[in-house]
Amino acid sequence: MKSREQLENEVSDMCDQAGCKDKIRKVHFDQYVNKHWRPHPPQEFVSWWYKQKTYKESGMGAKVAYNAQVFYQSYLEAKQVGLA
Repeated sequence: MKSREQLENEVSDMCDQAGCKDKIRKVHFDQYVNKHWRPHPPQEFVSWWYKQKTYKESGMGAKVAYNAQVFYQSYLEAKQVGLA
């Protein structure tokens, strides 16, 4: 399990890369460090997600899907066989 400091550094790096403003950074910090919600899905996941039938049927955004265990697990499985 990652330490709090590791989580803080990771979310800070993600927000730096995404160009998040201070107000949003605070929200993302709370989501990631305290609630274990991932506010910045990787582009590879986003690209994969928007090609899925489940997305087309549900309209669920990539951020929510990335945080839903069932879809995240499907993504990992697709990666293992070279489909993501």
